[in-house]
Amino acid sequence: MPPSPKQLDVNKLFQEGDVKVDLQVKTAEDDQEKALRLRKDFLGFLVKDLAPYLLAMGFVVAIGWYCFVVLNRSGSTAEEKQRAWSALSAILGLVVGVITGKGIK
Repeated sequence: MPPSPKQLDVNKLFQEGDVKVDLQVKTAEDDQEKALRLRKDFLGFLVKDLAPYLLAMGFVVAIGWYCFVVLNRSGSTAEEKQRAWSALSAILGLVVGVITGKGIK
């Protein structure tokens, strides 16, 4: 006769302070589901992680380019050149901060 299945009281395990219970339920994943999951993860990486950096870099480059144009144009007023220098120095400070911040980590 086969042995009868053992019953486990989960509430009793949770009440004990020094026991850690880890319960995982996994289902089998076929090739199509795996391909779909990996594609979804890749698209999520592109949208959530990579796109904001590329968008921010694009804005910084565009603003920097505009500052160079204003500084090199002969028709720019002194006030416009002053603002362009301020923006350009802020951009350069940002670049140096990002580079040294990445280097420290």
